[in-house]
This record gives sequence, structure tokens and C-alpha cells, in this order.
Amino acid sequence: MCDGREMLEALQQVDLRFLTHQQKLAFWLNIYNTCIMHGILQHGLPSNSEKLLALKNKATINVSGQKFNALVIENFVLRQPSSVKEEFWKCNVDVEEQQVRGLYGLNSSEPNILFAMCCGTRSSPALRIYKADRVMMDLEKAKLDYLQASLVVTSTRRLMIPGLIHSNMHDFAKNMESLLRWICDQLPTSWSLRKSMVDCLRGHQGHLKVEDVVEVIPYDYEFQYLLPM
Repeated sequence: MCDGREMLEALQQVDLRFLTHQQKLAFWLNIYNTCIMHGILQHGLPSNSEKLLALKNKATINVSGQKFNALVIENFVLRQPSSVKEEFWKCNVDVEEQQVRGLYGLNSSEPNILFAMCCGTRSSPALRIYKADRVMMDLEKAKLDYLQASLVVTSTRRLMIPGLIHSNMHDFAKNMESLLRWICDQLPTSWSLRKSMVDCLRGHQGHLKVEDVVEVIPYDYEFQYLLPM
């Protein structure tokens, strides 16, 4: 078996020109998570949103002879232009690297990648290794696992949603009300969590604004790599 250094060296020679969509998706998700992990080892743990953004900018990996940082992988390779967040453009990134999208980027949007990109924090999704032949199935499972673990319906009929989903709301919905509908639609009808959520929203219907019912759980930057069972 080759060690980590040999694997990183092999990545510099890999040819990505003829990968299918599923192969690209699985490959770049694994590369992104590896890049972040190496960045944490080199630069330390981020303690707030600004430091996490800085870490993504500093964490780099060489693929096919091209040097990528985690920010470029996330925004030029894995995400479509419409979902690139404004905060990205505040970072020190060479805009010419947008050419990377044409060479390496996914051809279509995959919103569920949010539930696959692990940044080593308590609010991150679980760390998985993705394989091309089951990447869509595993992304769906990653989404459901994250929703089940992070959504809370309180005894006082308030709905608590994780900051990660709230800050990426526009990947899934136009506003908070449509985001809640999207969340409900993702949950299997057999889950008690879905029933509790529906009952919570129905109980407030016509009385309060959605924003008065929902509470956003702040992003937790404490170090954690969660492995799925």
C-alpha cells in the first residue's frame, strides 16, 4: 500500500478529462475533504467564520499539476455560478482561476454537496469517502443523516434549524418559508421528526410569522470529525 505522500504525488499525474459526472462528483468531494483536513493540520483549527474562510483559502492540494485551494474547489468545481456566495469574492483568489470551471467543474448543480463537504467542525456533516457508482445514493443519505441529527422541535413548539442550512438557504429555497417546506419534503413521511415539524408549523399557522417560529442554531466551530455508522 502507498502512504499519504505517494497518494498526493499520484494526484499530480491524474487525468480528469474523461470522467463522468458521477466520477467527477465523487472525486472532487473526496479531494475537498482531504484538502481541508491537510489545511487544519498545517494551519490549525478555525474558531469563527472569518478564520474558516481563511483556512479554505490557505488549504491547497495539487491535482493534475494544478494547485487548488479548498475555496476554489468548492466554488469553481463543485458549485455552479448561481450558488457561489458573495463572501467568496471578498477573499484573495485569482479570478483567472475561473477557467478551472471549464476544465474541471461539474456540468450540473448538486445542492446535496452541502451535506458532504466536511470542515472538521461540530456543525459539519459527517466525513464520508464517496465512490462514483453510489455517490448520488450516499449524498441523499448524507442529507437525511444531517437533517435528522441537526433539526430540533422544542416542547414550546419552536423549530430550530442549523446555521449551515440557513446560511446556504438559497441552494434550496427563496426564503425561510419555502426553506421549511423544502426541509419537510426531504424527510420521510414515516419519521416522527417530520410529523413534529409539520405539527409545529401547523400550530402556528395564521398566528405568527415564520421567522417568529424558527430559531437558527449558531454554527459550532469546535473541532470534530464525525464518521457515519
